[in-house]
Amino acid sequence: MNNFRKTLPAIVLLLSVPVLVVASDKKGADIKVITTEGSQARGELIAIKEKAILILERDTGRDNTIVLTDIDEIVIVKKSKLIFGTVMGTLAGGVVGTLIGVLVSFTQDENDNTSWEYGKKGGPIGMAAGALGGAYLGGRAGKDERIKFSQLSAEEKTAFLKKLRNLARMEGQKNILKQPL
Repeated sequence: MNNFRKTLPAIVLLLSVPVLVVASDKKGADIKVITTEGSQARGELIAIKEKAILILERDTGRDNTIVLTDIDEIVIVKKSKLIFGTVMGTLAGGVVGTLIGVLVSFTQDENDNTSWEYGKKGGPIGMAAGALGGAYLGGRAGKDERIKFSQLSAEEKTAFLKKLRNLARMEGQKNILKQPL
């Protein structure tokens, strides 16, 4: 038993190292780029270069470098949070509805019996209201962000590219945007 206590920290350390290594891998945002010619490229944002954007395309698996002056629109594709919002809203609404129902119905009749009539109805009503609210908020949170890149001013383009750089896989591009576009 004493040997086990001595080896336990080493076991925990060995088991946690792979988790730390996997957690450090950053994946770039899923984006779709539409060029001024109308062609589209969708994939993982790898890097923002000085005059171009680098994407790893999902379908083909190849790198695609798109010159910034050729970009008409950029769409940051977000994962839907509809199911998560619905589940969380249902749980929260059920708890709140039950509590409100219990507090409202906590009355005693002439025989000193407690009535829980509203408490039984508050939970399902709260769950339904919470599910609707959670679905709405989850749907809004997962809405894609569309930017008409070609219509932005030089300062707006620089600010947007700095935001995109934070979503890219490649880190350490601190001074990539030295001059306005």
